[in-house]
Amino acid sequence: DRFLAGDDTSLTDQQLRGALLFVSTVADGGADCISCHSGPALNQQLGDEEGTLVEENFFNLGLNEHPLQDFAREVLDDPNYHDLGRQNVTGNSAEAYEFRTLTVRQLKKSGPFMHSCELATLRDVVEYFNAGIPSNPLAVAAGTVTTQFTQPRGLASPPGLGLSPEDVDALVEFLDN
Repeated sequence: DRFLAGDDTSLTDQQLRGALLFVSTVADGGADCISCHSGPALNQQLGDEEGTLVEENFFNLGLNEHPLQDFAREVLDDPNYHDLGRQNVTGNSAEAYEFRTLTVRQLKKSGPFMHSCELATLRDVVEYFNAGIPSNPLAVAAGTVTTQFTQPRGLASPPGLGLSPEDVDALVEFLDN
């Protein structure tokens, strides 16, 4: 909160580097986290300070299903049941496997992460985005995986963010602390 209020002395040099990566565009060598994690709760799209784009803040990041989906299949007696995310609410297949962007505030010791709980640490989350390779073939087959995740540097570029190991360390340090 002190940093967000403008106190740059509240962060270490590595955390400041991570903050710069958080807010810098991919074209400028950053991770562009702020495009989805903006606003007071760090869970809004950049430019949506009024909070009016809630419906647009759902993304398919190609993640696996939560382990409880096996239980849901059993209870529903439907071996083909899958958590389709936003599509389950809207009925719109163009929103298959899309899930709401959550806050990145107060993450320390709060894992596992993502709706699937498949990423145990913040480092795992940053490395997942850095790689840009979906883990769930069904989410990919739906055709709704966001290119902002898979191809943030452009469709002709390799997948992922392209951050160096030092950049990953700095971003994790910023997010974790």
